[in-house]
Amino acid sequence: MVHAAHRNPTVPEAYGTPMAIYDTLIHEIDVLRWLLDDDYVSARVLFPRKAARSHGKLRDPQVVVLETAKGVLIDISALDMVDSFIGRMIGTISGLSKIMDAETMLVGMQPAVAITLVELGLNLPGVSTALNVERGMKLLRERVLQQ
Repeated sequence: MVHAAHRNPTVPEAYGTPMAIYDTLIHEIDVLRWLLDDDYVSARVLFPRKAARSHGKLRDPQVVVLETAKGVLIDISALDMVDSFIGRMIGTISGLSKIMDAETMLVGMQPAVAITLVELGLNLPGVSTALNVERGMKLLRERVLQQ
């Protein structure tokens, strides 16, 4: 996981929302791809509540989430129960991840969910587990670095 931030006290009125992506973020996109030695598979731009000091042409802050190909983290901490469909979906995601040479990490599994997966007889080859997102990310990083 990488966190990059720009903290400018002010920007000119001509600096608008799209410019934050194609004039500023583009540099992180270039450099992080090289530093991580990984390709991007998705990008999301999130707009939290607008900052009080931002001018009319700029939605600030902007949070950009870039997902890379070498690691897939599936957080199921919000699931209280699962059925065979959910189990198959996890297996399918893992299989597709392997095709892309990515590791799959399943995190946040509740005890009842684990019991149900065993009782359903679902085998999830290639899926590793961790207690929470932080531990899962740490394990994914270690495995990617070993490759």
